[in-house]
Amino acid sequence: MQNPKRILVVCGTGIATATIVAEKIKNALNTRGIPVVTCTCQADDTAQKTEEFRPDCVVSTTFMEDRFSVPVFRGLPFLTGVKEEKALSELADYLSRSSDPSAAQ
Repeated sequence: MQNPKRILVVCGTGIATATIVAEKIKNALNTRGIPVVTCTCQADDTAQKTEEFRPDCVVSTTFMEDRFSVPVFRGLPFLTGVKEEKALSELADYLSRSSDPSAAQ
């Protein structure tokens, strides 16, 4: 079994919205055979949480000014349902490529 991917989910306050998005992503990716571990935080704490949690990527429902060493995906589709499948496919594709050793060659 592959190691779970680590996803940091960010929203304005780090409470309800991030939790909803994190659960939705976790369930959808597990269904696709991609195990994930999520961590949530508020936007102001993203840089610190990125250092502590060491995510493979960030999913954010709010605008992110900072640059991070991992990709940041838009989280709003997971709340609204608008273009949700497209956002999920992009996230799944990235996570699948990042775990495939042949993808780096």
